Amino acid sequence: MTSAVARPVGRAESGVDVSIRVPGSKSVSCRALVLAALARGTSELGGLLRGEDTDALAAAIASLGVPVRLGEDETVMEGGGPLSGGGQTVHVGHGGAPARFLLALASAAEGDTTIDGSSRLRERPMGDMSSLLAALGIDVDPLGDAEHLPLRVRGGHWKQRVLEVGETASSQFLSALMLVAPSMPDGLELRLRAAPTSAPYLALTIAELRRWGVEVQTGYGDGYAARITVPHTPLQAQRRAIPPDASSALFWGVAATILPGSCVRLPGVSLDDGQPDAAAFSVLEEMGLQVSPQAGGVTLAGPQAVRSVGRIDCDRMPDAAPALAVACLFADAPTQLTGLSTLRHKESDRVATVAGELSRAGGDVAAVEDDLIVRPGILPDTPVTLETWDDHRIAMAGAVLGLRRGGVSISDPDCVAKSYPDFWRDLLAFAPEPPTGDTA
Repeated sequence: MTSAVARPVGRAESGVDVSIRVPGSKSVSCRALVLAALARGTSELGGLLRGEDTDALAAAIASLGVPVRLGEDETVMEGGGPLSGGGQTVHVGHGGAPARFLLALASAAEGDTTIDGSSRLRERPMGDMSSLLAALGIDVDPLGDAEHLPLRVRGGHWKQRVLEVGETASSQFLSALMLVAPSMPDGLELRLRAAPTSAPYLALTIAELRRWGVEVQTGYGDGYAARITVPHTPLQAQRRAIPPDASSALFWGVAATILPGSCVRLPGVSLDDGQPDAAAFSVLEEMGLQVSPQAGGVTLAGPQAVRSVGRIDCDRMPDAAPALAVACLFADAPTQLTGLSTLRHKESDRVATVAGELSRAGGDVAAVEDDLIVRPGILPDTPVTLETWDDHRIAMAGAVLGLRRGGVSISDPDCVAKSYPDFWRDLLAFAPEPPTGDTA
């Protein structure tokens, strides 16, 4: 559900002292849901993200015949039974990862399953998934454009064990196959002919598989995992505590960076648990943020001035770019953000929407091919309403900008429910919401 009423963001005072408990990792939550569906017995997933993406994936898994009981603190799944598509059409909303994971899961189900989603999701690339499943001997029928949803999958055992893979538009295609591979009689061996897109997310998938008892083997060449072997493994139910989401935590890291003298505590957050966007905190440290990891989380202390690092390579942490671009607006020199090509195919074209909305707020931000050039300067505090383009990360980036700039309202604020339903409540810890019409 979206809101037609723009939400004003209050300006934060210097020296804020707040504690924020961020929700569970969306990436880990989606992977754990798929593995729990395939694992025999009762799995208990503590701290699972309850956002639109994960709820949609859980509902889709339930429609394939897996009992799922969603809870605020714990989700219980009775996995390991037969999956059945039953000729149904399953809608997954806006979620790219849920759609790609479900396409792979449907290949292991009896009968046909049609996967569909929102109008924006129908624009996102799915052709790689169709081609990879076809190479495994699975029939995938496009019900429109062959490169996009809706797609109908006819499930069954994969007929190939070895899959040669070239460049793909997203790592999610490979992660999806890897998650389902343990349930296949021969497992799966991926032979990569090119460096994978967003390799850290493949590493996250490998780590999650190993947590569930799958002895994934990797062989390296030219600096990347050129061979990934996922053996057939009878998965057993697990109790899995989902870690806090590094991508969500990063927005509060940026808030601490741009609010002089601030102190932000993030209980439970770990910066070394393999989530790709955790690497962005090292960039914020170079920009002046003091990061103090502790056993119970991490504490962030904001600098009096923000330093430019000149160039930020986001290739291994592309989802961090919207938040980092906001921090760069307040640095002491221009910054170039590179490695953003995959952002063209997210919930919005994030290269364009980051440049467009930060410029709307008075920033000097340009999209040059697939890079962003951010030139700092004094921002006006005149009232401005930033568009979200139905993209949760654009909404959150704009809101964090508003804490420092002032005068910002966010259109369609409800889109944050995709990954962080309580974002607006947590934002109020930094500054109370100003009266409507008084955002300057």
